[in-house]
Amino acid sequence: LDEDPIHWASLSWADEFFDMPQRVRAYHTAVRLDRRNDVYANTLASIYYAQRDFRNAIANYLEAIQRAPGNAAYRNALGNAYFNLLDYARAVEAYQAALALDGGFAVYHANLALTYARLEAWDRSIEAYTKAIEIEPANAGHRNDLGNVCFSRAEYARAAEAYASSPRTSPRRC
Repeated sequence: LDEDPIHWASLSWADEFFDMPQRVRAYHTAVRLDRRNDVYANTLASIYYAQRDFRNAIANYLEAIQRAPGNAAYRNALGNAYFNLLDYARAVEAYQAALALDGGFAVYHANLALTYARLEAWDRSIEAYTKAIEIEPANAGHRNDLGNVCFSRAEYARAAEAYASSPRTSPRRC
């Protein structure tokens, strides 16, 4: 039983048995015992991310990606961790890798767009927000963010157009 990674992973979420440091140790054990399972590494990364320990989150997202190289969501999450460390160049790389694997998620484009905005790469930001809007036209957040980028460039008419075209509600900004 002590060498069963499922045992360690399932026990780690039993609140009555483990506090957060014990959960982290349990997931480390599961990751060590099952070198093929990407979910354990991703869950451990997500725990670190939630604790705002982005360096350990990055290490474990990279481990999950090594185990499941075709998983776009892990690369997007990696980008989020880099973004939170203000490492925008690596965030861009991670988001682009996620998009190369699955370009159908608007949030991947929006994350890339926000990162480009932080880098003041305005044209690229506008392009990525435009793609996010194409994929998810009912999301007011993407249009508002596009408006913010246009406003930052002093393109006030274009910003006003983006704001005015925003739906009243959005899954992201409710």
